[in-house]
Amino acid sequence: MNCAQMKYKMKTYKIQHARRRQVPFCLIMPLFILLFAGMQNTYAQIPLDELPLSKDKIEKIEAQKVAYITNKLELTPEQAQQFWPVYHQHHKQARQMEEQFREEYLNGIGIKSLSDSEAEKIADARLHHAQEMLDLKKAYHEQLKEVLTPVQVLLLYNTEQEFKRMLLERLKEIGKRGRGR
Repeated sequence: MNCAQMKYKMKTYKIQHARRRQVPFCLIMPLFILLFAGMQNTYAQIPLDELPLSKDKIEKIEAQKVAYITNKLELTPEQAQQFWPVYHQHHKQARQMEEQFREEYLNGIGIKSLSDSEAEKIADARLHHAQEMLDLKKAYHEQLKEVLTPVQVLLLYNTEQEFKRMLLERLKEIGKRGRGR
């Protein structure tokens, strides 16, 4: 293969793979862990201060998340300026609601040792909590529609699901390697 052929091959390779080079997966992996770890439905998350990560790593993960979602949604600078405060406020509220529910009803309970009335109270509270989370998500959806196009709103939801799927696959790989399989 001569030099011209080699240059042509490299150029076509770069063109074919340019779309795949959005954000390196190794930089996104910690973000996936944060997004998925401890999730129940869409919202429940382990609080950042409970994760074994330094503040610097958390900040880097947040920066990668912003870059990844901005890139996936193809946000304009104006949209990004309006979108991110809504996004962060919503996720902060959802995290606070989850933490409050866990502290109030789930910390240190042995379900089998509960009386029927205690179990009923917690089951009812769980249903009430689920409704509150749904109401929060509906309000968030309405706010998103004011900032993003309908396609971008749907793409955001799909991107969050994609994060979860990719994380599960990555965790399975890590688990298999850790066990020597």
